[in-house]
Amino acid sequence: MKHSDSNAAPQKAGLPGRVKAGVAGSLVAMAGAAAVIMPGCGKEASVPTRADEAVAAVSTPVPGASPAAGSDRDATLPPRWVPSYPAAQGQEGGTKRETKDKIAGTYLAKTKDDPDKVKDYFDSTLKADGFETDVKSTSTDGNDSTIVTATVNGGKRKLTVTATSEKGVTNLVITYEGAK
Repeated sequence: MKHSDSNAAPQKAGLPGRVKAGVAGSLVAMAGAAAVIMPGCGKEASVPTRADEAVAAVSTPVPGASPAAGSDRDATLPPRWVPSYPAAQGQEGGTKRETKDKIAGTYLAKTKDDPDKVKDYFDSTLKADGFETDVKSTSTDGNDSTIVTATVNGGKRKLTVTATSEKGVTNLVITYEGAK
């Protein structure tokens, strides 16, 4: 199952959305920042995070940024070449940047499935789509985490799926970069 491309017009506002605290919130902030740091930086966007009642914003350079509105999860859907996890619900706070030939972004989702099931799905689906994959899994204090990294066409398309469980919910952070 693949996401369809969004026809939503890009916005010029800063990055919206709040992400839950804990391991998943930290991963979301790190992955979001990693997904938007690119050469030729010139603009800035804030990636807000929430830890209990405190709110901290991470300022990240974004060249030619055109993030979507936080209430419109469809505007941050990844391109068709990024597999969609069937049991996942999209979350606010993703990013998307498009140029004439390239697209990059972060898509956030959650599922009740465990990280191993998510890992198996993305590993097999990406391999079937011609990607080379690398999988790493860890478990700390009962919270499981898995990372699937994938490349295709000599690195012209890159994808990282981070699945982290916390209190019975698996949070997904899907970062992608490559040709449209």
